[in-house]
Amino acid sequence: MLNFIYQIPMKIIFSKETIHDLSKEVRRYGKKVFMVYGGHSSFEIGLYEIITRQFKDTGIVYQELGQVTEPSLSLLYQGIKKARVLQADLILGVGGGGRIDMAKVIAVGVRWTAIVRLIVWIPENMVVLVVL
Repeated sequence: MLNFIYQIPMKIIFSKETIHDLSKEVRRYGKKVFMVYGGHSSFEIGLYEIITRQFKDTGIVYQELGQVTEPSLSLLYQGIKKARVLQADLILGVGGGGRIDMAKVIAVGVRWTAIVRLIVWIPENMVVLVVL
């Protein structure tokens, strides 16, 4: 496998050991993380433990929205509220498509006060990191 970094301006870091450098990437954007993760697989493969231990060891403050197996509006509103209270610097999506989608929409909701069911242009963005 080749290790590489591809930035377009999206930055993609591809490596077997990338997860162990997550806290370094997080620090580029701040030190308060709102993490969205799914069900059992994050725990079974040790991903949750690796991430949270890094955060604890490096002084990164985090809050989480777990068990996001099927995204819903109620979970979305709950995530937005928690991320706002934390004053999150970034949103971290851990897992598959539903968690990543939820992380992206929470990032929009944190910066935008009126959540409605239509697509709008959001002038200010928020960082979203993803661990697959």
